[in-house]
Amino acid sequence: MLNIVKDLKDANCITHSGKFHADEIMATVILNKIMPVNLLRVSEVPKTIKSDIIVFDIGGGKFDHHQKNKNGYRKNGLPYASAGLIWKEFGINVIKKMSSNDQELNYQAIFQNIDQKLIQGIDAIDNGVPTAINFSFMHISKILADFNPSWEDTTTVEEQFKKAFKMCQEIFDNCVKRAISKEKSRIIVEDFIEKSSDNILILDYFLPWNDHLLDSKNPKAKNVLYCIFPSDREGYIVQAICNSTNSLDVRKKFPKDWWGLNRKDLPYRTNIKTALFCHPKGFIAGAKTLDDAIKMAHLAINA
Repeated sequence: MLNIVKDLKDANCITHSGKFHADEIMATVILNKIMPVNLLRVSEVPKTIKSDIIVFDIGGGKFDHHQKNKNGYRKNGLPYASAGLIWKEFGINVIKKMSSNDQELNYQAIFQNIDQKLIQGIDAIDNGVPTAINFSFMHISKILADFNPSWEDTTTVEEQFKKAFKMCQEIFDNCVKRAISKEKSRIIVEDFIEKSSDNILILDYFLPWNDHLLDSKNPKAKNVLYCIFPSDREGYIVQAICNSTNSLDVRKKFPKDWWGLNRKDLPYRTNIKTALFCHPKGFIAGAKTLDDAIKMAHLAINA
């Protein structure tokens, strides 16, 4: 629950007043996961405050980044803003709480996942880190900043802050949920890897697998050339294994004479009755039945 207060005696958190930005909105969302936030927005931090009040994005303290030399950098060189500073301090506790203290999870892996996918982008924008692509595009920092009242709005900044907070909370919750779910899938994928044979990984159902396969310490993982799993459209997918995350450079492509063929022509070319398609770039294919999907993988391996 977020409560924006007007009096210091009612506050347990303090940030700056005036126009708000994504970093203190996200910081507020994170704090709200571990306690009800009573937020005081001020132009200057009062000289005397209780020691347990969390002050962020203002005042030059532990959770501010407006000091001359900022307030620390990640290993990749990206400076922290208030979202990242609050996440660094409280993120693990938030994850534990949101995952019901599931002891099988790698909390640090989840923490890094969320930092990379959500928090770092906000910190980069707030610190003015230039993007590699020189054009204007919509991003979470811009979306949240646009909740600030325009010159002709009659709503207050505080009212709009709450609206931005609500939206940001949905985004954060979804990101954490997906990161926890992905970490849970790692344990399952490791079992599937152990059961794999003939350079083929077969999943009984779809779950995030690619990153886990690439990160796996199991010697079998390095030998997998194709992964087979149920399609959400029809039949089964046969996917070539990428050499790295988010790359279409794969360990072994399907035979070139399959590329771009569909269910009309591919069965004749492969002699596989239920073959459905092969992508024009040769990294993914499909068949109606599991047996035929396995046949496609074997054919490709031996080609």
